[in-house]
Amino acid sequence: MKQDTLKPIVILVVLILTSINPIKAQWTYSELNQLKTDVTISYDVIYERNLTKQERKSKEYVRDISVTFNKKGILIEKKFYASAQTNRFAHLDYKREKAFYCTVSSNGGKVALQSNFREPKKNAEINTNETKNIVGLTCNKATVSIKGISKEIFFTKKLGIKYCKKYNIDGFLLEYSDYNKKLGHYKVVAKKILYHNMAPSFFSLNGYNIISSQEYTALKNNAKEKIHEAKISKLEEKAPKFRAKSIKGNKILSKEMLGEIIVLNFWFTTCGPCKKEIPQLNKLKEKYNKQKVNFIAIALDPAYKIAAFLKENKFNYDIIPEGRYYKDKFDIPSYPTNIVIDQKGIIKMYETGYKNDIIERMSYEIEKALKI
Repeated sequence: MKQDTLKPIVILVVLILTSINPIKAQWTYSELNQLKTDVTISYDVIYERNLTKQERKSKEYVRDISVTFNKKGILIEKKFYASAQTNRFAHLDYKREKAFYCTVSSNGGKVALQSNFREPKKNAEINTNETKNIVGLTCNKATVSIKGISKEIFFTKKLGIKYCKKYNIDGFLLEYSDYNKKLGHYKVVAKKILYHNMAPSFFSLNGYNIISSQEYTALKNNAKEKIHEAKISKLEEKAPKFRAKSIKGNKILSKEMLGEIIVLNFWFTTCGPCKKEIPQLNKLKEKYNKQKVNFIAIALDPAYKIAAFLKENKFNYDIIPEGRYYKDKFDIPSYPTNIVIDQKGIIKMYETGYKNDIIERMSYEIEKALKI
């Protein structure tokens, strides 16, 4: 076959292969190799409307964001919420193009949900003529549409790594906008950049149970089955006996409450669903305030953390601190869990997870027990 005849065939093969295997996305630039230290950038989160005090306490409210990365291409993004807890963060590995969404549970368990890098799909219109200086770096401007409203974002390639969130821009975002369905539009703006060296352990995933999305789904389904099994197996069982002292100094002995109803709530101070149901639990206690019903909350936290929590959040149950021992006695699979024990010490309700109608559910069981 002549060489001239081969040329169109070669071109066709190249085109086919290119369409099957698109060019690999560029996630880092040469500037990354020039870094002499790690880099931390802190961001302010600015909401467009004035939020209520309650909204600022909600789990959706982000106070600020911190992003730290090193020349090896590992980036850690932490969001700081209404409480200062940072038990969740993103670990991005640019060399392997893998993202790990990490959680540290209250019992010390560490899980990292793994996924592959994906190209952002949100279109951005780049304005090459307009720049802005943010934390000492010259940034290019782009505009994006968020819920039909045009918003400005600013990015730079000077940091050597692509941190673009959901926007298809080529660079590191130092100012961007987003939207929360409960809190509305907000802007994230870099306020400080720090060049320093972090401990190597900061960027490590040692000790984390790394799982895929499929494994995570399987674990969730398995957890749901265990919760269901626990609920079914505990009903009509004799409740474990317990004795403790509440943070108010009250002695609580289950054997002295025979002949009365016991309502238990298992919770901890940084549990979002637990906090969400507390106002409903207060109403429930008020409803049966003159009846022979004992309302007891068993917390995982030590007394000093509960005391700090109660300064900002009213909870009218008698609270037992450091209740991990009682959590094990009652086989609590997740939080919150609410239990109703009748006058004979028999479990009549074992409800796990947040429920919008928790007052109605518990009132139904309490009323039945009161008629005995």
